[in-house]
Amino acid sequence: MSLSSSHVKICVYSAAKELGRYHAAEVRIPAFDGEMGIFAGHAHIGGAMTVGVVHFVSSGAQGSTQNQCQSYFVTGGFFEMRDNVLTLLVNVWEEASQVDMSRAQESKNRAISRLEAAHRDVNVSRALDALKRAEMRLAVAQPRKRA
Repeated sequence: MSLSSSHVKICVYSAAKELGRYHAAEVRIPAFDGEMGIFAGHAHIGGAMTVGVVHFVSSGAQGSTQNQCQSYFVTGGFFEMRDNVLTLLVNVWEEASQVDMSRAQESKNRAISRLEAAHRDVNVSRALDALKRAEMRLAVAQPRKRA
């Protein structure tokens, strides 16, 4: 299948294996300096990702007109866009439907409790990181509202 010049090929990898391949007209990633939109024809760019959500509308199967909005939770990683191929190297790639809401809510509550305790023994930076991960997991699992 040849890739249309109006689409981006997305290749996702962990350190151990390939996690998926997708095609999309637009991809939004949690770049280190804020959310970044990437479209077909984007200039060569690369950088770091932070904890957040990768959003894209995947192209339907060849010959299909159906598109599907997809969201994935990531804990950070790296990206490179070159020649209409977006390569993502991630530690965690968790589809919205796979998020365990009760576990994410428990993690959020635990992080908040640690921060509220304000003990010397509490690693505030670590608790804030845990809170952000839990909030992002909950956000990716919530149905997205369209404006």
